[in-house]
Amino acid sequence: MKKLIYCLIATCLAITFQPLQSSGINISVSTSSFIVSKAAESEGQRCTRRLNEILAMDKSKLSPNEMKELRKEVISIKDHLQKLDNGIYLTSGVIIVLLLLMIVFM
Repeated sequence: MKKLIYCLIATCLAITFQPLQSSGINISVSTSSFIVSKAAESEGQRCTRRLNEILAMDKSKLSPNEMKELRKEVISIKDHLQKLDNGIYLTSGVIIVLLLLMIVFM
């Protein structure tokens, strides 16, 4: 088992420090794909303002039902903002798995 681990570490280090030749491929990204409509932008700003208002509230005087409603509202606003963002979020575990798969299959 130790021999396998040492081999994997050596392979990872060899692949990491291996000099690669540049293929000279130019990747162009069109700016039209990043244009956000004004309505979506203003919607995002409105949601962000509401989140800031909720964070600035004095929550010590609220009843449990009001706190529950605020939590639901915050969750729904965050979900809405995430849908507006259209970004791809990767956790560190996914990145590690992708790197391992790239190392194994290359």
